[in-house]
Amino acid sequence: MSQNKQQQQTLKYFSRYANNWFRQATFDNKKIQSSAQQRNMFVLNFLKKRKYSNFLDAGCGSGNLVYEASKVVKFAHGIDFAKSMIELAKKKFKNKKIRFDQDDILKFDTQIKYDVIAANGFIEYFTEKELIKITNKFHSILKKNGVLIVSSRNRLFNLFSLNEFTKLEINSKMIKLLTQECISLIDLSFEKFKKKPGLNFEVIKYRQPKTGVNVDLINQYTPKQLIKFYNKYKFESFDISGINYHPVIPSFNQDKYIAEFNTRIIERNYFNKKIIPFSSSFMLLLRKK
Repeated sequence: MSQNKQQQQTLKYFSRYANNWFRQATFDNKKIQSSAQQRNMFVLNFLKKRKYSNFLDAGCGSGNLVYEASKVVKFAHGIDFAKSMIELAKKKFKNKKIRFDQDDILKFDTQIKYDVIAANGFIEYFTEKELIKITNKFHSILKKNGVLIVSSRNRLFNLFSLNEFTKLEINSKMIKLLTQECISLIDLSFEKFKKKPGLNFEVIKYRQPKTGVNVDLINQYTPKQLIKFYNKYKFESFDISGINYHPVIPSFNQDKYIAEFNTRIIERNYFNKKIIPFSSSFMLLLRKK
């Protein structure tokens, strides 16, 4: 499959910033955690509490999570479509339990069956049609009852960011539906929340403001949208967690005290659904049906 404009922009950006990404994704509990670190720490903590044989990081970037995961699984595999990322990963991390490959997930071919696959900061850069193919690929290479962990930018957070994204949601007349999902998420158990009707899966149609990653469109979804999407393609969601918690609106995060407070709140509140509406990202845990 030829790359669309979104994929071309994504490849260009991440190919150029491999060294910067490595610094952002480096594990260091003593420092304020970046978005990449928070996502990676979540996956690593999940792996540590269970005994898994192997692990795949799809879109592994500079390989930081793969290296840390190799300490708790027998084999850790990372793939990324950016050559510079894979070259850096191979240079920085070397042991017999690790493998890195430059590969496009849409063309990825393997005989390995994985216990756990992580897709961190990954699904936002694909069209719906591509995401369907990727999801079917993940299903085919997971073991029976294998786990898929995906992160997503949280569309619910647009209600609370009080910025251009909030204005765009007002204009799109989605405020009521987004608010209803927030209330259900907080009031109900996760099992009951999953069964409630909600937004259908779709890529946002309005033109978004640029964020730190220089790509025209970075998709964002609500928890309900992804739960319904993955259920359609034979994955059962079994838990959810907020990432990048904001107790105050994001403009205040230039304050290092506030940013550090955010990090510590997340570490102590994995799987606390009540912080999800105020988190700019979330982690969804799915099991292969």
